[in-house]
Amino acid sequence: MRSLNLHAALIFLTLVSSELTKVSAIRCYDCSDSNPHCRDPFPHKKDYSVLTRDCAHGCIKQTRHEKTTQHIERGCADEDRDQCFWDEPKSGENLHVCYCTTTLCNTGTRPRSRSTYSLVWTAASILIAGFYI
Repeated sequence: MRSLNLHAALIFLTLVSSELTKVSAIRCYDCSDSNPHCRDPFPHKKDYSVLTRDCAHGCIKQTRHEKTTQHIERGCADEDRDQCFWDEPKSGENLHVCYCTTTLCNTGTRPRSRSTYSLVWTAASILIAGFYI
């Protein structure tokens, strides 16, 4: 009976953790480099709540490299993606774009995936359950 309860608890924890990562709105940083708090390196360890907003999909960070300058924009993406890539929209500039799908993920250049967090939760649940079985 105790083993059955532990299995049920494990299944419950796994389902809850997967649902926690499926948030209807994702909070993203929303700013451009005209604001000094938005420039790189990004001072995201401080609370700049005015620089955030809820987004329906994921977040995006775009860095446009021109000859001697770079311009940064952070905001809401129009699609769910976890990917970074380089693009050359105009002659003389390069555009580095990063999409991500977790809350406040548009700080740097590497996207953090929701599936990574689900995997960690599932592994932790299995390890904890293993102690009681």
